[in-house]
Amino acid sequence: MSGAINWMFQVTITLILFFLSSILIKKTFSKGITIKLIALVTPFVVLYGYGIISSMQPLNMKLRVVPVLIAPILGLTFSFLSNYNLKNFIIYGLFSSIIGYLFMPNWIEYVTDSENPINKEFPKLSILDIDDKPFKFPKNKTIIMDLWSSNCGVCIKKFPEFENLKNKYKENEKIEFYSLNLPLKKDSLKNVKRIVRNYQFTSLFAQNIDAWKKLNNSTVPKILIINASNKIVYKGNLNDKWYLLYNDINKLIKKNTKN
Repeated sequence: MSGAINWMFQVTITLILFFLSSILIKKTFSKGITIKLIALVTPFVVLYGYGIISSMQPLNMKLRVVPVLIAPILGLTFSFLSNYNLKNFIIYGLFSSIIGYLFMPNWIEYVTDSENPINKEFPKLSILDIDDKPFKFPKNKTIIMDLWSSNCGVCIKKFPEFENLKNKYKENEKIEFYSLNLPLKKDSLKNVKRIVRNYQFTSLFAQNIDAWKKLNNSTVPKILIINASNKIVYKGNLNDKWYLLYNDINKLIKKNTKN
């Protein structure tokens, strides 16, 4: 979520800066205030909007930054309609924080979630455990799987989060947690194993590069939830932070765990 945190900060700062700038214009000038306020916002909206439209990113990647584009207009509107008192400053500060740190990360998760809803059979893969023994998944269990690769620094940084999630459900016998390494041509299995050896979750290793294709997956990290019927019912991020309401991993686990 490092990228989302960056966008959260950008939205909040943009809301506050344009609000304060609008107030300064209103206090400095007595005439032509509306035109000056429009002149303040227009260059940002035009340049930022052009940057979004002209970028080569997919549509969902473009949509994630729309709140940053709208933020100056919100700041201008609020300053235009409000009086200059401490109460309104506090209200706008809270409003900016809610938009930036609650709405924005959920908006990003919503517009970039191109995988769900999903209901696909988990494919047959050639998998080894950390002791080089062939591995088969237990039946009638909900499986939470963390897909990763050896060249993914973000994946490795997120292992503690995955382990914390596993420990949270350690008393639930209906749920199993696994990390699954998707191999790269340059990989040495011995070196890959060293990365996960000190974690408590069960580490597995796909043996063939075609695992990427079989899982219809091109990016990591990626969390899969596989239900007791061997169907992939979720494919996305590990959303366990309090401010992430969309695709909350704990709600998804509860929903897809067999009673």
